[in-house]
Amino acid sequence: GGDDGNMDVVRMIREKERTRDHPAIKPVKRYHLEVPLNAPQETLDAIRKRTIFNPIFMRSIGPAARQALNRKLTNRSYPYEDKYGPRMVYPKRRGAQHRARALMLRLNDEEKAAARASGRAVVPQKIPDLRSGDVIRLRLRNPNNSAVDLWFTGMVIARRNSGMGSTFVVRNAVDGVAVERQFPLYSPVIKDVELLQRNKQRLRKLLFLRRRGVERSNFGDPLARPRDAYPTSKKTKS
Repeated sequence: GGDDGNMDVVRMIREKERTRDHPAIKPVKRYHLEVPLNAPQETLDAIRKRTIFNPIFMRSIGPAARQALNRKLTNRSYPYEDKYGPRMVYPKRRGAQHRARALMLRLNDEEKAAARASGRAVVPQKIPDLRSGDVIRLRLRNPNNSAVDLWFTGMVIARRNSGMGSTFVVRNAVDGVAVERQFPLYSPVIKDVELLQRNKQRLRKLLFLRRRGVERSNFGDPLARPRDAYPTSKKTKS
């Protein structure tokens, strides 16, 4: 018979193992399924129909045997792979961000080098070791009037290193109110920078100043420019 012959291909070997701990425990039955994958496809289809699609049979063989049988007689990549037989082993595919990480780091380094060579990166050139606690004076471009520059003085309370997206935060008090300004490290808006004072700090970020009084954040007039910023020529008497 066709079905009886097909079922003979699946041989279930039951092994009884008695535990040595307690004789009252019932013996454990283990099922081992041997599926000849070199058999004709019609035979394997019949085995698959009588085993995997038979819930009573699948419940009777246990979880380990069910898993082994599913691996041998089920291929989710069909029809792109063989329905039966050994599965193809594909190389592990990494994500796009992980694969492009080295390329993005190289592009970031090239952009930073170009910014320093062109003179747009003023802060990394003049203060390469800028850190929290430094009191600096920034000279900024005025978008409304290119002939008159803007100035801002304060203490650096935080710095974030992220390639071309690196930033630092400067804090000072304006009219009795603490003000914080965040500047890109490689911003072309910054025309000049001057290190006024260097204070050693144990913390990398001085965010605790936000919970302190305004007097702790007062570092002089933040908008004042130095006297020699715009030298004026004296009028000579004729």
